[in-house]
Amino acid sequence: MPPRKTRDFKKCDCGRSWKTRDDFFRDGKVKIVGYQPDLVNHRYNHFVFFHRVKDCGQFFGVRASEFSDLREGKCPKELGLGMEECPGYCTDMLDLRICSVACCNATDREVAARISKRRLLRSVGPPDGGPERSAKKTTKKRKKKAAAASRR
Repeated sequence: MPPRKTRDFKKCDCGRSWKTRDDFFRDGKVKIVGYQPDLVNHRYNHFVFFHRVKDCGQFFGVRASEFSDLREGKCPKELGLGMEECPGYCTDMLDLRICSVACCNATDREVAARISKRRLLRSVGPPDGGPERSAKKTTKKRKKKAAAASRR
């Protein structure tokens, strides 16, 4: 049997693809611009991203459930939209403000805010390829310093 093709995390219409979510987060040309909740079933909520590359400019959605492991709390089952304390941020797709209402969309909005500020980079790992590679670099630096010190 031929080897199975691995599916990329996301592919843009311009041809650019990101093999993993980490690659996607690290790409400075990808910007989150919106949050589109599904008011019937929160499993179909989407984050909207913009690919800021010359000759592209594609907008695309990624299901918020792809980022569920990044939520800091449990996702409530209730929808707060329409409740008295709800500020109504979800009615504007481009509004990424964090909501304080206990709602299934509020946890996604927190993740969206973290993505927009690129605060997730620490949680997905170092940009240099992981802890093993980072440790090797540190060891090499120490060896160079020790060798330079012994020459003195």
